[in-house]
Amino acid sequence: MRKHASLALVVVCLAVAGVVALPGIVDAQSSSVTLELQAADDSDTDSATVSYTFTTLENATSATISEGSVYSSDVNFEFEGWEEIGGARSGNDKNFRVDGRTNYRVTYTVGASSDASERTYSIDSSVDIQYSDGKNENPPSETLSATVEILEPEFGTIVDESEEGTFEPDDGSTLELQAGIDIRNSGDGYMDVEDIDISGTPRGLSVTSGGLPDRIDGGDTEIGVLDIEVEDYISEGEHSFSVTVTDSLGNSESTTVTVDISKPPAVGTGQRTVDLGEILVGENGEGTLTLTERNGYTDIDGVEASVTSGDSQGSISFPGLSSRNIRTGGSATQTVEIDVDGNADQGEQLEWDVSFSPNADDGIEAEEEVTFTAEVLYPPYYEELSMGDSQLVFDEPRSETDEFTDRVTVDLANGGDLPMELQNVDAGVPNNPDIDAEIVGGPSTIGPGSTGTITVEVLASSDSSAGSWAVELDLTANEPTTAPGEQTGSVTVTGNVGIEHETELVVDQTSVDVGELIVTDQTDETVNIRERLGYQAVAGFSIRRVAGPQEGWLTVTQEPERLNSGQQKTFGVNIQFDTTAELYTTYTWEFDVGGTNVNTSTITIQAVPEPVNFAETITELEDAGAGTSGEAETVALEMAAALGELEQLLQEGDGDATRGDITQMVTAARSSLLLIDTAGEAQSLMDEGNFSQAQRPLVQASSAFNTFSVAVEDVSSSEIRSRTAEIQASAETLVSDLIERQESHYLEELEEGDPTMLEEAQTKRELARVTELSGNEQRAAELREEAQNAFNSYSELISDGNEELIAARQLQDEMDEDVFISPGGFRLFLISSLSTYNAESDRVLERYDTAIENFEAAGATERAEVAAAERADIASTYENAYLASIGLGAALGVALLVFILWEIRALYRYRLDAEDAVTGDFLLPWAETES
Repeated sequence: MRKHASLALVVVCLAVAGVVALPGIVDAQSSSVTLELQAADDSDTDSATVSYTFTTLENATSATISEGSVYSSDVNFEFEGWEEIGGARSGNDKNFRVDGRTNYRVTYTVGASSDASERTYSIDSSVDIQYSDGKNENPPSETLSATVEILEPEFGTIVDESEEGTFEPDDGSTLELQAGIDIRNSGDGYMDVEDIDISGTPRGLSVTSGGLPDRIDGGDTEIGVLDIEVEDYISEGEHSFSVTVTDSLGNSESTTVTVDISKPPAVGTGQRTVDLGEILVGENGEGTLTLTERNGYTDIDGVEASVTSGDSQGSISFPGLSSRNIRTGGSATQTVEIDVDGNADQGEQLEWDVSFSPNADDGIEAEEEVTFTAEVLYPPYYEELSMGDSQLVFDEPRSETDEFTDRVTVDLANGGDLPMELQNVDAGVPNNPDIDAEIVGGPSTIGPGSTGTITVEVLASSDSSAGSWAVELDLTANEPTTAPGEQTGSVTVTGNVGIEHETELVVDQTSVDVGELIVTDQTDETVNIRERLGYQAVAGFSIRRVAGPQEGWLTVTQEPERLNSGQQKTFGVNIQFDTTAELYTTYTWEFDVGGTNVNTSTITIQAVPEPVNFAETITELEDAGAGTSGEAETVALEMAAALGELEQLLQEGDGDATRGDITQMVTAARSSLLLIDTAGEAQSLMDEGNFSQAQRPLVQASSAFNTFSVAVEDVSSSEIRSRTAEIQASAETLVSDLIERQESHYLEELEEGDPTMLEEAQTKRELARVTELSGNEQRAAELREEAQNAFNSYSELISDGNEELIAARQLQDEMDEDVFISPGGFRLFLISSLSTYNAESDRVLERYDTAIENFEAAGATERAEVAAAERADIASTYENAYLASIGLGAALGVALLVFILWEIRALYRYRLDAEDAVTGDFLLPWAETES
């Protein structure tokens, strides 16, 4: 190997000097290995790899691997392959292509069988390198070797084993044990354990193999397990037997196993928990526990108790336990005492865990610990006593409320575990006579651990002043026992009652919605503001404008400066928009009303400027349309819709509608209403035959139509103008139909009737007006001329009639002066004036007749009737005067005749009286009778 290394060094040096360039073995890593074979395994084999490297010079083209032979069939060297170091090429062919100036590794696998001897085996491997110039170089060969080692097992010393066996309760008549022996392989080869032999087993013991290790590696230790059964009749003490272990190569090792048997007494309780119940603090309680001997081999002579966990607030004891004797398999009753400390916590669950064991060294304690428990009880006591505070807020008007009440509660907690009896409960407010306190509810007994609630009603007069006063409650309870450090007996608890005078500012109307207000119209709005409660004034009262336009459209007209308790005042504003206000925009003003002791209220006032009241006009149009039909209905409803559309366009700001359209459309709407109304009136009168009375509303309807037509012509909105054109057509049809009907009526009167001159003049005049309404100006002018001519003739007849009537009246006056006498206002004439009367009265009546004829010819019926009535009256008067005058004349003639006859009779009596005087007959009784 040194020879090869020296040669390589020389070659490297010469190559560096530029003299020679030969290949050489560079690294023979793992060229020698060791193979291990187990002696315990006759089929064991082992293998490894060995390799070496070589480097080619420039122009190398191929390489061939060859090796010598091994003179043993138990060890074999086999060519594994080659690989390019740092490259990707490799293969398992001994003849392969190579590159110049490249390192290669050659690898062999060497293997040995179990029959190989323990010595070193080797083989020589060489590389034959060919170059492109035809040269062939053979670098020195490499020796590869393998050393075979045989690994032998060997028993180490097995230590004697000792095992204890104790018969315990529940084990039965047989005790089962396990013993383990340590088997050590101290050799360098692994050991296969084949057998374990047990001998010298005493009576009462039965021993079997519980498990042997299959193989133990060199230098390791494994455990062999022995299963031991012990019968209960065996005596206490030590019992031994022998154990021998043999491996697969026949090697063996022996040891001794000893079993120590014991049968101790065992105590039992039969109870897991013993509850001693409830015990008052500072007192004690007791109970019992049953103990048993449960192993069945030995008596118990005394028992020990061990407290494994206890409670510091009490103690537990077992009187006579240390001398307690329990026979084998028997039982005994044990007393248990618990003392509770005077300072133990209430409700504390006292608990002790106690284990019991026989008073013997090998005694078996109880199968489990016994837990002793008890609960600490307290007598009744005031655990908590508290009264809530009352706050009476005078928040109702003084004038409506005499008294304010509130209820407070007193919570009384019985902290004890026994009932608490309440003996006396009273409440009051000692420092304020205007406030009283009464007990209105509460328990007489409060159960253990419970809380009782006592209800106190506090009553305060509305005249009570503001402030805070103490409410006291006195309480006495019967407590049978005093709890440690707790309050007992009588107690007074105090709370507070507070009186607070509220101030409430009330704004009767916080939102004033004026709605739509016509520009230049104005409205006055008022809001009542009052202090509602009546206990104190509003401090720092103020009304302040906080929002709204500043153009002067809203003016505050009433603004109170103070607001006393219970007082009401008025806040007023006047709103009037001008033409600068944006139409259909909601303008809002806000006023904060408040003070330092009240909440602030906000009065919101809203108004919307509008040019006119479209809604009112639309409603009128809709109502008008609902009351009619035909063209009138169309005009009304379509005009209402057009107004609504205009209002919407103005509100939305869409389209080409302007403010000027408002005036035109309002004029058109009012004209439409007048048109519908007058056309309806004219229609009704025509239907009733009153055509002359229908003339006036017909003219008004036509005028309204003309106004409508002029108004809609100037509407700038194309949408509205298109709509009004249809309305105009319907309105024109409505008016035209009425005009045509009226014209037909007047023509019929002229053609078929026999009108008077006045009637003809009037008819032609009215017909001229109707004809003019229809647009026939020429015919209307002709009719007006004809009517004027008729009126001229009428006027002449009237004038002549009036002259005749005046002349008749003048003749009457002359007759009254010249012909008649009027005693007592009654016309009379002298018989001598009869001929004058006849001539003049005829002249008067003729004048009347001429006047009546003229009036009737003119068609002045009323005048003719007046003249006729006057003539009839004067004719009657003249007739009566004639008859009276003739009668009076006849009467005067008769009276004259009677007077003459009377005078004649008087003369005759005078003669007779003269004769009687001469004869004296007047003295006789019968003389007067006869006469």
